[in-house]
Amino acid sequence: MVPARRIHVRLAIFAFAVCLNANFFDASANAQTRPDVIQPDPDRGPARVFLSVGSDVIVRLPANPGTGYMWFPRNLPRNILINPAGVVRSPPSQSPAVGGWEEQLFELKATSAGVTSIFFDYRRAYSDSPEKSVQIDVTAQ
Repeated sequence: MVPARRIHVRLAIFAFAVCLNANFFDASANAQTRPDVIQPDPDRGPARVFLSVGSDVIVRLPANPGTGYMWFPRNLPRNILINPAGVVRSPPSQSPAVGGWEEQLFELKATSAGVTSIFFDYRRAYSDSPEKSVQIDVTAQ
């Protein structure tokens, strides 16, 4: 029994050292590295975002990819990089049903100062007419 106890103690010390090395216990260090997250609502008008050059924000949009509907950026501004492949993830608070709603994520990163509007259309890939659209007004300084 003694060797098993030593292994548990060693594993606990190792895990603690890893957490310290990764600034796990320092909330201010973690807060600085995480981008802000916005969830624009198509029914509430344009969402407004203020970014510093070099910073980024995550846009979360509800999608139902099982039906073929996904969000597509309509315009690509020069001063904002948009992650070209939206990542579909299930909402962490819900157990996703097969064919159910999920969230599509886009990263917007300011590369230079300026004001621009970005539009995301909710449509099928083969369709030109969107079911709904979201506008995000971005001011980069």
